Amino acid sequence: MNGIVRDWNKGAEGIMGYRAEEVIGKSNSIFFTDPKEADRIIEQVQKEGEIKNYRTLTLRKDGMPVHISMQHSVVKG
Repeated sequence: MNGIVRDWNKGAEGIMGYRAEEVIGKSNSIFFTDPKEADRIIEQVQKEGEIKNYRTLTLRKDGMPVHISMQHSVVKG
């Protein structure tokens, strides 16, 4: 719950331009045009346990903006 990327699928690779090994273990704030957006998402997931169909503007690896819809959930292990 500290904003570290734990999973990255092929769909995300195609949309964002990053391979899984480039982002797993890194802060998710690198993807947002407004890095504080990552904090708001984390707060919402902590409060509700998950978010679905959260729409936001992110940055691809090449710096191009892209609108996405995402989901996040708390993973307990």
